[in-house]
Amino acid sequence: MGMMRGGLHRVQGAITLFLSLVLAVLLSFLGMAFQSARTAGSRYFFALSSEAAVRSMFAAYDSLMWERYRILMLTDREKAEKVARECLDSYEGDNSFFPVHFSSVRLTQEETFIQNGAAAWEEGAVSYMEGRLPVELISWLWEQSGLAESLEDLTAWVTDFKDLFAPVVELEQQLCELEERFAQAVEILEEANELLSLTRAAANELDRLMDGGGGVEAEKSAWEKIRGLCVEIGEKAPLLEELADLSAETSGGLTEIAKVREQIEAFVSGIGGRDTASGLLPLSGLGDYIAVLTERMDFLEDLPASLLRQDTLLENLGDLKLPAYDETSADERRDVLTGLLRSLQSATVSEERDGKTLPEQGGTREDGRTLGSLLNLKSWLEQGILHLVLPSGTAVSDGKRTAALVRTEREGNTPALVRAYRNLIYGEYALQYTADYTDQGDQIGLIYETEYLIAGGDNDQTNLAAVTGQLLLVRGAANLIYLVQNAESRESVQGIAEGISLLLGGFIPPALIMAFLMVLWALGEAVCDVRCLMAGDKVPFFKTASSWRLSFESLLSLTDEGFVRGKGTEGMTYEEYLRLLLFPVPLAEKCCRTMELAQENIAALDADFQISDALSRACVEIRGEAMGRETMQSLVYGY
Repeated sequence: MGMMRGGLHRVQGAITLFLSLVLAVLLSFLGMAFQSARTAGSRYFFALSSEAAVRSMFAAYDSLMWERYRILMLTDREKAEKVARECLDSYEGDNSFFPVHFSSVRLTQEETFIQNGAAAWEEGAVSYMEGRLPVELISWLWEQSGLAESLEDLTAWVTDFKDLFAPVVELEQQLCELEERFAQAVEILEEANELLSLTRAAANELDRLMDGGGGVEAEKSAWEKIRGLCVEIGEKAPLLEELADLSAETSGGLTEIAKVREQIEAFVSGIGGRDTASGLLPLSGLGDYIAVLTERMDFLEDLPASLLRQDTLLENLGDLKLPAYDETSADERRDVLTGLLRSLQSATVSEERDGKTLPEQGGTREDGRTLGSLLNLKSWLEQGILHLVLPSGTAVSDGKRTAALVRTEREGNTPALVRAYRNLIYGEYALQYTADYTDQGDQIGLIYETEYLIAGGDNDQTNLAAVTGQLLLVRGAANLIYLVQNAESRESVQGIAEGISLLLGGFIPPALIMAFLMVLWALGEAVCDVRCLMAGDKVPFFKTASSWRLSFESLLSLTDEGFVRGKGTEGMTYEEYLRLLLFPVPLAEKCCRTMELAQENIAALDADFQISDALSRACVEIRGEAMGRETMQSLVYGY
């Protein structure tokens, strides 16, 4: 700054050192911020391109599996890694504002669909179906699941009760036959006892005459009377030999009867734990029947030994022979008479029996024919189920399973409510993506696929028989509910039950016979129902008078006349009944069985396909450089 004449003056355009320093610092800060942003951007660009590569990798899923089952499944690792590599190459470049370079792409922590109890397959199927099922349908399915659970105990009860019918009738037949044989034996003993009493009385009279001097003619008459009675006893001796045979028969017969009694007692004890079943039928008579049965068996168990003892005492009576009166002296007659009285005294029959324990005659010939028809029906219902429900000449697939996966345990513990919900959703998936008997799929391996999910057998015939057998029980249980609640159906069998009860000795309560008849009636109607379902018709779950097909009279001749059918236009289809049968099957098992079907079907189109190696989840590790710095990104992708 200089001095001017007359005063101070300014000098312009001067830049101070301080200002220069401030500007330099500012420029440095801006450059650093720019470089930091570029570095951060490169790292973000690295992560973004890595995620894109991972998505591209898993986008190389098996298209056949997606088209057929709507499951995203990675089956070709080399192809997936190649797609990821090509995606990463598109992001590389030195001229890029965010330069990145990728050195490797590697799959780690691989998980396959067969691991963890097929949880990944379940997740894929349930996730896909959840977005496509309306809420109203899910609510309806939830109601159906409650119905399926309530039927489980009832179908088991019907099975046990049906299987109990023939043994109880057979037991009664064996008991009545044994009791009749023993009644005959006791009658023989009573006749022998009468003869012994007469002989004893004549011997006493003869002894009195000999002591009192009643005269030769009176003494001779008494002697001949005794001789005649001894001959008559001798004629009864062969009949007494039957007692020993009866005793031998009884030991084996009672052993078999005891087994049946144990079966009945086990059934009665099992009824107590089934609230649903115990209130359906008048089974209070079962306890009384068991008590009476025990008394009858105790009587039969004791009687053989008693009869055998008396048979031993009586076996020598046939050898009693008195000489003629004129052939013996008075002393000889005295000795013979003494020995005879001693033998008669030791052979006295003292058996006492309770007449109530022996069978009473009852029932008519018509009751016998009815019982025979019911037993034939019981045997007929136990024939091959396919023979019952499929029209004659129907061709049944002989497809067999070729794929089998190793089951693994499911990790974790899903809440019961969530598990039931997912089970419902998966049931709809299974019905949509597997074929059943009425809608058969490709002629590859198992044809009846839905039936396989339910039964799990190795071939179509086994699976179809198992499913139709379950349908028979389900329909039988539902039909039984109708019969029990219908007064007319109970009245129609009451008289028949009373007649059969009398025919079997009157020991089985008529109420119990009614229960047997109604179970068989319900199963006979169920055969007609299942046959309609297999033909593509509909059957209502809960029957009414208008939808009931089979009268009780037709039931007795069902094995001869065939099936009573009427085309059903209302009710549930075969597939809808399969929905009920699918629900009780464990979810993990259904998933594994579906995967086995998928293996067979996809392998028929792609011979190299192996579902056991297919990835459901994996970690992708990508290494490279961002702005010259090494970096690594790990991303987990999958179900």
